[in-house]
Amino acid sequence: KISLDGNQKHKTKHNEYICYECGAIMDRDENAVANLLALLN
Repeated sequence: KISLDGNQKHKTKHNEYICYECGAIMDRDENAVANLLALLN
């Protein structure tokens, strides 16, 4: 469960998203914007 305090199990911040397959750590807010822009194009 991810709350505003972050993901307790994986010790991530609430605005952080970790791609477990590639090991990359991305900002979820920036990623969401990028996804929306990709959908518009």
